[in-house]
Amino acid sequence: MTIEIGIIDAELNHLTPIWMNMAKDDWRECLDLGVRPRDGLRRSFLNSVWAKTLLIDGRVAAIWGVCGALLGPRGVPWLITTPAVRRAPIACIKLARAEMRRALDVYPSLVNFVSARHVRALRTMEAIGFSVGPERPMGKYGNPFCKIEMTR
Repeated sequence: MTIEIGIIDAELNHLTPIWMNMAKDDWRECLDLGVRPRDGLRRSFLNSVWAKTLLIDGRVAAIWGVCGALLGPRGVPWLITTPAVRRAPIACIKLARAEMRRALDVYPSLVNFVSARHVRALRTMEAIGFSVGPERPMGKYGNPFCKIEMTR
């Protein structure tokens, strides 16, 4: 069975299928920060310098982007997935690596924080090429998060 994968520019109407099918761990990560998942997704999208949508077999499967001042010292990458990305994990990681290389063409470094409880995301970030730092309390409730970072 062949899986068709594509990347397109993200649009506001892509947020609903992501929010309605958001991976459970991504949902919990938003709550760990004290942010309602729908609000966090919308805020990340609206504050992005650029955002992309991953399509798997023509359906919205993930959305990501980079926030930060254009040509500033650091970009803040974000990613929200649906369970559909598990159908093609290797292809998704390869695409993510290429996307982060593009982001590094604009920003000298990419930095964000991932819930320490979101083990799958931390492994994915390492596979993409991010370094993962130690746990530290963050957000409204002081839940443990790990700093992820990638530099040119």
